[in-house]
Amino acid sequence: METKKKFILGLCVSAVLLSFLIVRLWQEKTKLKSAINEVNLIEYSQYQVPGDKIGCKKMVDTFCTHLYSKEAQGNLQISGPKLQFLAQQGHTKNNFDAAWFAFYKTRLENKERLPKDLRAALTKRNFFSNLNKILSRPNKKSFHLEQGIDARDLEEHVDRSWESAVDETILRRLEKKYQGSFKLTEEEITQEVDLERSRIKYHLWSEISIALWSQHPRWKTVEKDFEKIRGSFRTAIENFPLAPTVRKAWLDKLKKIKLTIPGQTPLTANMNCIGTSRNAHYYPYLNTITVCAGYFNGGEQIQTLAHELAHAFDYNSRLIDFQQATKLSTQLKSLREVVCKQKPEACSVWNSFREQYQNTIEDVESYAPEIAQFHACLQKNHPSKQLTPAIIAEKTQKMVRDRFSKLTENSSFFRLTSPQIPTPLGDHIDNPNLMNPCAYELWDNPTRPLDTEFNTLLFFTAAYRCEEDSPSKLRKSIEISKEMTGALLKAVVQNEREFSPRYDLQSDSLSSPPIERFADRLASFAVAEYLKQYPKYIERRAHFLASSFWLCDKPNLRSNNYEQFQTLSDLIIDKAVHPENEERFKDWLSKPMREQLACRLDFQHQECHL
Repeated sequence: METKKKFILGLCVSAVLLSFLIVRLWQEKTKLKSAINEVNLIEYSQYQVPGDKIGCKKMVDTFCTHLYSKEAQGNLQISGPKLQFLAQQGHTKNNFDAAWFAFYKTRLENKERLPKDLRAALTKRNFFSNLNKILSRPNKKSFHLEQGIDARDLEEHVDRSWESAVDETILRRLEKKYQGSFKLTEEEITQEVDLERSRIKYHLWSEISIALWSQHPRWKTVEKDFEKIRGSFRTAIENFPLAPTVRKAWLDKLKKIKLTIPGQTPLTANMNCIGTSRNAHYYPYLNTITVCAGYFNGGEQIQTLAHELAHAFDYNSRLIDFQQATKLSTQLKSLREVVCKQKPEACSVWNSFREQYQNTIEDVESYAPEIAQFHACLQKNHPSKQLTPAIIAEKTQKMVRDRFSKLTENSSFFRLTSPQIPTPLGDHIDNPNLMNPCAYELWDNPTRPLDTEFNTLLFFTAAYRCEEDSPSKLRKSIEISKEMTGALLKAVVQNEREFSPRYDLQSDSLSSPPIERFADRLASFAVAEYLKQYPKYIERRAHFLASSFWLCDKPNLRSNNYEQFQTLSDLIIDKAVHPENEERFKDWLSKPMREQLACRLDFQHQECHL
C-alpha cells in the first residue's frame, strides 16, 4: 500500500512539473511572438482618399506619389469614410522587406504543418531557432559594424539552411525509388533519374505552399475577393455587346475558372511565387488563377484578380480553347495513349491518324477570332508588315529546322530507339523508356499546346514503330515527323495571325500580342461593375486605389523624367510584355471606371471599345 501511495504521489508531482513546463514553454513562445511582432510592426503613413473633383490620372498619380514618398516608403494606410486599407510595399520597423518578413514568419508559425521529412531536415540545421533570432532582431540602424556583419551572416545562413534542407528532402525521397542515386555525380545521373528528381522537387514545393498559405488569413481574403470579382465579371459579360454564342462560351468558361494557392499543383509550383514574388498568373491549359505570396501579403487584390480573370478571354486563351476542342487534339490524345503504352493497335491508330491528318489540319486552320477589332485596337505596337501565307511558310520552315536541329543534336531520336543506353562510366543499361516519348515528359498533362515538341517526337515514334525495317528507317521516320510538324506549325501560326506572341514575328514587325492591354481594359470593365455596390464615389475611389499599388512605380530616373523619356522611347527595342505603368493606368481608367470614380478625363489615350 505504501509503495502504491508513493507511485501515485510521483505521478502527481510529474504531472505538476509537466504542467509547469508546458506553461513556461507557452509563456516563452508568447513572449517571443510578442517580441517578434513588436520589432516587426509596419509603420504606415496616412493617406486620405480625395473627395473633391479631380482628374482620374491625377488621382492615381497622387496616390502613387504618396505610396513611395519619403514618409510612407511603400507602406500606406488608405482611409475613406468608414473604410481602411493597407498597402504593404515597404519594410518593417527592423528593416525586413514586407514580403520577405511574411515568408519568414509563416514558415515559423506553420512549422508543424510542413512535411515531416523537411521539418526534420530543418530542425537538424537549427533553422527555426535561427529564424527566431532573425525575426526578433532590433532595427539595423542601431547596429555597430560587427553587429551588422553578424546579422547579415545569420540571414544568409538561414536562407542556405532552408535550401539545403529542401535539397536533402528531395535526395531522401529520390533514394526510395533510385537506391544509390546519392552516390552519383551530376555527370552520372541519367535523364530518367533527373526527371524523377524534378518531379519530387515540384511535389515538395507544392506541399510547402499548401502548408504555409492554405489557412493564412490573407489567402482567405483572396478567396473571398475572387468570388466577388467573378460575380462582377459575370454581370459585365452579360452586358457586353457580344454575339450570343460568344457570350455563352465566356460565361461557361467563367464558371470553370479555379483559384489555386500558388503551387497548389506540382504543374504550377514555383518557389519564387510561393515565397516573395509580387506577381500573379493565369494558366490557360489548366484554366486556373493564382496570386503569388508577395502580392497577397502586400495589399488588396481586386484589380489583380480581375486582370488574371480577364486573361481567360484574351486572344491567346480563346485560341487555345478552340484548339483543344478540335478533332486533331482529340486524335492526338488517342495516338499518345496507344504509342506511349505500346498497345498492339498502335499502328492501325497511327495509319488512320495519318490518313485524316490533312483534314484535321484544315479544321485547325478554320479559327474565326472573337472581337478581332477590339484586339487590333489594343495592340501595343501595330505591325508595319503583313503576315502573308508566304511569310508564314518561311517562318514555320525555320521553326521546323531549328527544332529538328536541336532534337538531332541532343540525340533525342536515338534515345527513343536505342535498346541500350551508354553511361558516362562506359557501361550500358537497358533503356527503360524505349519507344516511349511520354517518359521524357515531366508531367502527364492531358492538355498541352498543339505545336509542342512532344507531338514532334510522338509522330517520329509512331512512324519508326510502324515503318518497315530498312537502312533508311530512321531517316524516313524523321522526315515524316518533319513534314507533319511543319503542317501543324503552319496552321497554328496562321491561327495566331498578327496577334502572335512569337518573338521572331514581333521583332520583324509582323505581329504584336494585345493580351496584356486586353486584360487591363477588360478587367477595368469588371472592376467598374464591382464598384457599383458602394453607394458613395469616395468609397469606390478608396477600393480602387487600395488595389492599385501594383501599378505604382518606385521613384527612378525614368519616371522623374517621363516626358523627356517619351521623346526618346523610339530608341528602345521594346521586348516588354506589358506597357509602361504610366500607360497601363490609362487602360484601367476606361469610361465605365471613370464614371464609377466620378473623376474627369485628364489624359490622351486611344479608347478601345468592345
